Amino acid sequence: MKQGSLPVTVIIMIAGLLYTCSCNSNDKTSKEATQKKGSANARLERGRYLVETVGSCMHCHSQRDFTKFSGPVKEETKGMGGVGYPIFGTLYSSNITPDTATGIGRWTDDEIVRAITLGIRKNGDTLFPIMPYYEYNKMSKEDAFSIVAYLRSLKPVVNKIPERKLKSPAGPEHDLFEYASLDNNQPPPANDSIQTGKYLAAVGGCITCHTPKTDDERFEKDKYYGGGDGMGRKFGFQVYSSNITPDTATGIGNWTEKSFLDKFKSFRNPQAYSYDPGKHNTLMPWIMLAQMKDEDIKAIYAYLRTVKPIRNKVEKWPPEKK
Repeated sequence: MKQGSLPVTVIIMIAGLLYTCSCNSNDKTSKEATQKKGSANARLERGRYLVETVGSCMHCHSQRDFTKFSGPVKEETKGMGGVGYPIFGTLYSSNITPDTATGIGRWTDDEIVRAITLGIRKNGDTLFPIMPYYEYNKMSKEDAFSIVAYLRSLKPVVNKIPERKLKSPAGPEHDLFEYASLDNNQPPPANDSIQTGKYLAAVGGCITCHTPKTDDERFEKDKYYGGGDGMGRKFGFQVYSSNITPDTATGIGNWTEKSFLDKFKSFRNPQAYSYDPGKHNTLMPWIMLAQMKDEDIKAIYAYLRTVKPIRNKVEKWPPEKK
């Protein structure tokens, strides 16, 4: 061995240390990448669950086949919007696919969240509150961005939405509701079924359809969940939403948890909706809501048992006026 050179054993030890450090570094990077991918997948799946089931976003933002009960979504139209609503003029649901020309492909995540939870579009316009952003404002920040992640995964659909034609500005309605900062919103405790149900009912916008409204489309605040909101604009004949308060005479006060759960679960079978119901059709997105987890349906039931009972007998399909 030459003078000044390192012994072979020392060289081997140094090489081993360098190899170990390299492996540890690679292992750490690989582990972080796996965790990051797992987190992204979890967020995407949570967004899918909220959009496709609890929030039933596609029942307004897609074309539906109303030759069948509850109008199952036509898959090729998912998220393309363009559904007309004759309220205070004519409104159209937005294209929420990531198409860059006619959808939300050029929107930032924050801009999409602002529209979902505050009702303000990218250009600053106020959304009409048929879009229940005042309820979505109650969701956690993580859930809001999970929805964004899922919307970005949709197939882009080119569908230019007509301009809305309102009889009066949409802006004033925006100030009828209170808004929270998403940073302050927390998901409900996992072991609290009532708070979980309350949270899911908000994400589902249940109050929007199951609360009667005044002639100027404002909630009758003493009748939350009391039913009786007219749903007939879509069909050309009148259908009214059900009373889902725990009133025993006119609501769901006599429903058991099992009967409530079974009602939803029945629509997991295509045979339950693959028929033409005629005037017994409904806008209620049973098919989408039926895909919720059993425990989430039970949680909504638990929450609805706590709301104020409203005595309001709803005639769901009133006779036509001659």
